[in-house]
Amino acid sequence: QSLARVAEGHEAQQSRPLPIPCLFALARMASSSDPNVAAFAGFALMPLVACLRYAHLQRSSELHVFDDLLFAKCSKGKSRRARVRPPFEWAAPVAFLGFPHPFLQALRLHKDLSSRAPGGQFVIPDIALSSTGRIEDGTWIPRALPLAKFVALLQRALVSRGCAAQAAALVTSYSLRRFLPTLAELARTPDEVSLHLGHWRESVVIKHVEPQRMSMSQLYAGDRVRTAADTKARLLGKLFATRGLRGLACPRCVAAPAALPVADSGDEALDVPSSPLLVLLRVRPPMITQSRLL
Repeated sequence: QSLARVAEGHEAQQSRPLPIPCLFALARMASSSDPNVAAFAGFALMPLVACLRYAHLQRSSELHVFDDLLFAKCSKGKSRRARVRPPFEWAAPVAFLGFPHPFLQALRLHKDLSSRAPGGQFVIPDIALSSTGRIEDGTWIPRALPLAKFVALLQRALVSRGCAAQAAALVTSYSLRRFLPTLAELARTPDEVSLHLGHWRESVVIKHVEPQRMSMSQLYAGDRVRTAADTKARLLGKLFATRGLRGLACPRCVAAPAALPVADSGDEALDVPSSPLLVLLRVRPPMITQSRLL
């Protein structure tokens, strides 16, 4: 039987989005007093908050912060244009979930290592672990961290911060990238949000909307990257504003961003304390369960 053929009865298994307690655990780690822990957690949060594939994050350069947003440029995207995969710019909020700057230590480390390896293509650097196997005792190396090693370190870090071992074992890089599209689906966001999360290059899969193509007005818009970053900030702000989740954040909470407009499903907002994600806005209970992100 050909290896290229899908076996009868086979069902594709997508990575589950990162559980919400694990997200807050990473954000708290990014505020750690240990620079290695803070840097690794900040790097791990980037593909989630920016809604990026791991490979695209590692192909990115020109990282800089301006107006409370992190900007960068990926040298090669996924979507083909005239048989080539053109570069694209992306941006993400630097303050979210009540944490003022979870990327700070990661960006400091990236700047230092990049200066030692001019021309190197990486955002998340490799790390040489000591005999303890702890990130705290590791030494950073100015080269790209392999994906398999990143996932193994991420799973181990989540368990060490109190996340359930069974849940952490299911975490992959796609668990990070799928978080915001899943949140957008739960909130029944407008159609164009799929383009915002796809960096205007592709329409990410959000089940309640059809894949979108850009209109002429969108194609010629002048500041699409900033618009996409604002959408990401608003989605995370909506999550932070949800009852029952603020206790997972740090004590130095900042005000959540304004609510993101959502499509009207015809139902009133639900008041279900035991299901915090159901109150994101007007979501019919039979269509989703909080287990998808918990």
